[in-house]
Amino acid sequence: MKMLAMLLLFCIPTILVAQVPSTAAGLPPVNLTPEKQVSSLPFGDVTPRYGAGNYSHILGFASVTDFGFAGRTYFSLGTRAETTPELSVGFIKMNSSSLPPIALNGYIYSQGLFILPVYVGVRYNLYEDRTSSFEWSWYVRGGGGPAVGMLTPVGLGFFDSLNRMTFHFGAGAYAATGLEFIFNEYMTFFIQGGADYVGFFSEVGSRQNFVGPTLSIGFGKLLP
Repeated sequence: MKMLAMLLLFCIPTILVAQVPSTAAGLPPVNLTPEKQVSSLPFGDVTPRYGAGNYSHILGFASVTDFGFAGRTYFSLGTRAETTPELSVGFIKMNSSSLPPIALNGYIYSQGLFILPVYVGVRYNLYEDRTSSFEWSWYVRGGGGPAVGMLTPVGLGFFDSLNRMTFHFGAGAYAATGLEFIFNEYMTFFIQGGADYVGFFSEVGSRQNFVGPTLSIGFGKLLP
């Protein structure tokens, strides 16, 4: 009886395995179209994630111009695409050398001008690609909007500076081109060059318009 049971345990799987080729042979062949074939690349689909429109975007950066130093942030107004609207807010500290000094109580003080811009713009990707370790894009961006300037003497006490602070209203714009690199699918690094402009409705010191080349470098993150 034991010999019969062992013989059945051996023969049944052997018979089933032997039947698989004959059963498969009777099925019609499956033709894969080129779109359905599996890619041999490690990524499969080589379309960049940020080009597919699955993520919004936030970038923070430091910027240097010939008239000041700025810290600014870009927020994507929607999911990333070839053309993406964006909001840019920041803080610009103008060089004191761009402004005339002021005399107060027999002393000469330099002046500080601090600008808060709020710009709406657009970013357009000229080219996108990816390698085995990162994604990258070459882009242009530009925009503009209102700006508020705060002018005050430098070197006074905090409350004295506040008391002598004057507000100036105007508008500004920016245009730039740069390269952005995306690592680990979410973290980004970029460098860009361009031009910034800020103009006020009235003179600030002895100037009303500030314009110059800009170099920016920063980091960011893609947000789901």
